Amino acid sequence: MLQNYVHTKAIQGLLGFQHLKVSIVPLVVFTKASKLKIAGTSSVVHLSNLVKTIKNYAKIVYSDTQCDEIINLLMGANIVDKQMRKAHIKEIRAIKKAK
Repeated sequence: MLQNYVHTKAIQGLLGFQHLKVSIVPLVVFTKASKLKIAGTSSVVHLSNLVKTIKNYAKIVYSDTQCDEIINLLMGANIVDKQMRKAHIKEIRAIKKAK
């Protein structure tokens, strides 16, 4: 859940106010859990309920062009290099350990 929160904040910072018209809906999706033991939050869903959960947010806020711009921003910020990803994880673990 903490990782989700931190990633949500990073996305908000990346998009900034020029792209962010509504609050980001942070979702944590579990694929293999037979039963989720987290209650009282709609941000944690099982994969089988993902589409239903997304459809609860059916109001169209962004045009196709705006969606493409946001996707490009997110794709550009994604760490795809294996070594860079390992370095990122190592850095985060060091920060977490220092706390």
